[in-house]
Amino acid sequence: MKLPEILEKLGVPRRTLYSWMERHPNVKQADPNSPLGHPFPKPTHKEGRDNVWDDEAVEAWWQVNRPTIGRHPTERPVVIMPFASFRKAWETPPSVETYIDNDGKEQTIVEDHMRMVRDYRTHMDDVRITFDSIEDAIWFKLRFF
Repeated sequence: MKLPEILEKLGVPRRTLYSWMERHPNVKQADPNSPLGHPFPKPTHKEGRDNVWDDEAVEAWWQVNRPTIGRHPTERPVVIMPFASFRKAWETPPSVETYIDNDGKEQTIVEDHMRMVRDYRTHMDDVRITFDSIEDAIWFKLRFF
């Protein structure tokens, strides 16, 4: 697998990939029985001017580490979840509650869980969802994951 293929698969810039080869971005303690927490695999050889990685090593690393990548963002909270779960959330209609307040007036509350979502990006079978607050991210993940 060549560099452009890896960058497309992982959805990260070259600089990020090379920093992952030095150390894992989030997990401090590596799992001795799997690629979890280990740095990204280094290239195995060159073809002309292109670095080439072992397809199986890249795929194994990505499958085990992708849930941990981006879990601790510096700006806004992010949740990574399967696209099927996100679709379920998308298709769930907002909840509507009606009640009588202290003045005897009827009040309506509409709770639209999709208004919490600030941004989302699909990648393969997963969705990376950005929220304004950690509370919104946790509530969304607990409800729909």
